[in-house]
Amino acid sequence: MLRASVVGVDISPARCGTIRHRKRNRHQPILARHRNRAGDHATGARIPTTVPVVVFAARFDVMKDHGLFLRSVALHPLDRPEAHYLVCGAGMTLENDAFRALAHESGISSSTNLHALGIRDDMPAVYQIADIAVLTSAFGEASPLCLLEVAASGATPVTTDVGDAALTVQDIGCVTTHAPADIVAAWDDVLTRPTELRSHALAARTGFGGDRMIAEYAAVALGLLGGNRAVA
Repeated sequence: MLRASVVGVDISPARCGTIRHRKRNRHQPILARHRNRAGDHATGARIPTTVPVVVFAARFDVMKDHGLFLRSVALHPLDRPEAHYLVCGAGMTLENDAFRALAHESGISSSTNLHALGIRDDMPAVYQIADIAVLTSAFGEASPLCLLEVAASGATPVTTDVGDAALTVQDIGCVTTHAPADIVAAWDDVLTRPTELRSHALAARTGFGGDRMIAEYAAVALGLLGGNRAVA
């Protein structure tokens, strides 16, 4: 069932760590995910705390291959009928006729728990309630930073092999082919060992922040300065 939903989470500072990035503080969960029961004010939709949640955040664009994601979603409930799927980004709303038609063509049924959220300004909060975040791009990606944002929030990134995505999720996520059956198999693998994979993602957080970025820029600058002195 396609839904336009509002999703809320408990991200109080007492339960969160802090990532400093782009001169802002983003509070991310360290140990536990905290979903509240806030749902669609119009339909009363709810996302229980115990069900799998898969997030797909991407603008409605051919390079992102939304059809591949939606075909995978249509297939997945055969194994996980209780799962919920959140889609975010420009054009990812029920008001977009092209998105709604693509969902229908992809086999999304009235029993599928698909929530179309549109543009969100609280993506860290959305990622915090996810078990899996997906990238199904067909082309055009370089090094998708969204995969690192996902892992920093404790979710497991699952991506197609596009650009540097495979390198980006090394040790913290999964790489799949562009076949829906393979994508669904990867989701199921993640959902059989959520604690293990969540710990891997959170353990890698120290490599994602501004401190590492500054240190590596400094190392490059010092290396260049050292080389120039040697030449002089």
